[in-house]
Amino acid sequence: ATGGQGAVYGMGQCARFAGEHFTTLCPIVVQGLTNAITSQEARTDDFITATENAVSSLGKVIDHHPQMVVLPQLLTSWLSYLPVTEDKIESKVVYTLLCTFIEKHGSILLGNGFANLPKVLSIFGQVLETDLVDEPLTARMSQLLKTMRGSIPADAFNNAATHLPEDQRNKLMKALA
Repeated sequence: ATGGQGAVYGMGQCARFAGEHFTTLCPIVVQGLTNAITSQEARTDDFITATENAVSSLGKVIDHHPQMVVLPQLLTSWLSYLPVTEDKIESKVVYTLLCTFIEKHGSILLGNGFANLPKVLSIFGQVLETDLVDEPLTARMSQLLKTMRGSIPADAFNNAATHLPEDQRNKLMKALA
């Protein structure tokens, strides 16, 4: 799995730094990362770290080359691959990307009728107050929650939050305070 982890990490680095040279590789990289993330063994102990690196790398592709992908489809797929919980380094990268995607592509990420809002709130509820996010990221997530609460219809926001487990709701309420 170590070789696979290095390979998927390298794909993310290429997405970040290869610039226009990445254009021809982008579809192949997206397909390869998606295959790695969705394989039957992806969430097993032997492969989870490589999988979480692949999720991070796919996020980097979306972030650095949004014009090269079908953004609504890929953002929704990427969101479905969260949470990232085992790799404490990549988790911070992934949740930073999630915040960036909410800021840059909020209407796309949250979906029609805010269909993905429950997933986003659940992820925030799972990772806040854990070692998966650091203090600056926690502050950013808290600010985003406040922004979403103020810009999303109250019934949609409250309905999405109501269906979360109590511990997640409590973390969100604390972040919104």
